[in-house]
Amino acid sequence: MRLIGRFFREIGDTFLREKRGIFYLSILLFFIFISANLLFYFTSTFPASCKICHYMKPYYDQWRTSNHNNYNCLKCHKFRPVVNMINTLKYVTNTYNPRPIAVIEDKRCLNANCHPGALSEKVKFKGSILFDHQNHLGKIKRGEKLKCVSCHSQIVQGEHIAVTEKVCFLCHFKGATRGQSMTGCPSCHGTPTKIVEHEGFSFSHESYLKIGVACNQCHIDVASGSGDVPLERCNSCHVERAEKAQEPLFIHKVHVTNVGINCFKCHEPIEHGEVRLIQALEVRCENCHAKLHASQKELYMGASGRGVADTPSRMFAAQVACDGCHKHRSEGEKPSDAIKAEIVTSRARSCVECHGKGYDLMLYDWIRKGANLIRSVESAVSFAERIVEREEANKNPRSEEVVTLMNDAIYNFRLVQSGKPAHNIDYSYRLLKEAWEQSELAIRIVRPSNVSLLPAKPEIFQKMGKYCTSFCHDRIGIPEELTFKEMGISFPHSLHSSLIEIDCTVCHSPEKHKMRIITKEGCMECHHGGEEKCGRCHHAEEKFYTGNYKTFQGPSLKDIMFQADLPCTSCHDLTSKDQSLNAIKQKCIDCHDEGYGKMLIDWEREAEEKDVALTVLLDNLAKALEGSSLPRASREKYMKELQALLEDQGFLNSSNPVHNYMAAREIYENLIKRAKEIEKILEKKK
Repeated sequence: MRLIGRFFREIGDTFLREKRGIFYLSILLFFIFISANLLFYFTSTFPASCKICHYMKPYYDQWRTSNHNNYNCLKCHKFRPVVNMINTLKYVTNTYNPRPIAVIEDKRCLNANCHPGALSEKVKFKGSILFDHQNHLGKIKRGEKLKCVSCHSQIVQGEHIAVTEKVCFLCHFKGATRGQSMTGCPSCHGTPTKIVEHEGFSFSHESYLKIGVACNQCHIDVASGSGDVPLERCNSCHVERAEKAQEPLFIHKVHVTNVGINCFKCHEPIEHGEVRLIQALEVRCENCHAKLHASQKELYMGASGRGVADTPSRMFAAQVACDGCHKHRSEGEKPSDAIKAEIVTSRARSCVECHGKGYDLMLYDWIRKGANLIRSVESAVSFAERIVEREEANKNPRSEEVVTLMNDAIYNFRLVQSGKPAHNIDYSYRLLKEAWEQSELAIRIVRPSNVSLLPAKPEIFQKMGKYCTSFCHDRIGIPEELTFKEMGISFPHSLHSSLIEIDCTVCHSPEKHKMRIITKEGCMECHHGGEEKCGRCHHAEEKFYTGNYKTFQGPSLKDIMFQADLPCTSCHDLTSKDQSLNAIKQKCIDCHDEGYGKMLIDWEREAEEKDVALTVLLDNLAKALEGSSLPRASREKYMKELQALLEDQGFLNSSNPVHNYMAAREIYENLIKRAKEIEKILEKKK
């Protein structure tokens, strides 16, 4: 037992001696830790000392020339005692990374002594782009939380914590469709308002955007580079840790949100600018030939007219380049020096190849009628120019004003004359019309009595609808019927445009092709307001009601209500949407008695029964004639008579028999009678 007790006492004494040693060692290590950190903290107040251990001479040189050079390193970089000790041990043991990542927390930037109001600030970047810090730092962008150093980084050569647009380009264009950014062009550039000069011609972005032309209709490519992350970029920091490389949300959270690693440590850069325009704007003939085809280009783009809104050709809006039409090559000769040259011309067959039949004739109309308009406007402009010149010589007090007017008129006229109307017939029409009106106004200002001496104003300038038909729809026609969604009806287009001759611009915008501006209320003003003209739309019903019709069987009869001079509104309440027989029969009851309401419903039922019986008879006749052995002449005779019977039935269906029931009953009876007669004849001929 004594031996066992002695053994444990020796163990206890040894433990106490070792414990004191460990305690003293811990005190020593703690003293070294505190001293080292105090030393680190003290030396960190002298930025030059950082170069002793860290490979950071370029960063130190950038800091010295930056607007942060009055602040030491710890003002921005976090002092981390434990990390510093670990890094010191790594440095001593030669396992230290000479390129450590310097973490800067957002709160270091946004504290009360540095940039306290940065989140609420909107600053101008690159002179014109209004940048909103709150929008970028206060919200999740594309699945990641940005930090101050996401944009204010070290990638600008020679600058410290500077912003470069390359970071913007990476976020805004990575994964965007061609010719677009993720947030749209106006998010940075707004709406351009300046007149732009490009390759010998000028145009306004603002007016293009007003008419709905998208940026990428002209600017096809606005960025180059993919912004991809090559796998070897991951391997430069991690070894065999690429299993989550295809999870961008996770990768960005770890590297950007948590640590603030610079984007271009991983991503390839993206460049942004005017990389490539549509082919129509890329032609560089002007390098040798000053303003060659400038008028044609300006006309095609619908730009630079005076007093007329920019109106690009629809071909230009569709990104069709000059050689989309000018693709027929021939050899020409320059008379002055007999130098042979290859000439590329347009031909009407190019129109047919893309659009179809009729468009070649439309092109000929543009050329011929455009030339006629030019001659008409030329006479008006020349006449006005002579009068203005005389008044200027006589020192008319308003001569300066009219000279400006005439300069604009002459410019517009010459733009069309030299640019050729076929390049943009819509814009040419507007320019020539404006030139005429400018000339007329100039005369009206200085010599009102001479306005009557102007050549007759072309009719096409007086009604915009004349332009629509004369230059386009005379050749390609118009849809016979359209669906008017608001009213739930099939709209008879040709009835309004051709028969009634309503001007196109009553229903369609003169500014935007095909855009309908007429509303249901607008239709009702014409149809259900003022003078009653129901026959404009309900022409079959009106003909039947008034007896102004012709059928194969039976004479024309006027309805008894029409004979009593009762208009349509005697039965139809035009303010009501319900025009069913159940609604209309109340009018019968109000004027007569309950029996008349029932009689109206009976008329409809009886007409339906007769129509069904007639349909069966006519179907049987058609089948019998198809299989008949009658001589050809006889069969054609009965086929013709059958067609007439079908037309009469169609008329009754379209006019609604209740509008003239006595006539409808007689016609049905005659049709059925005649159908049965033909049926018996065919039975005998079998």
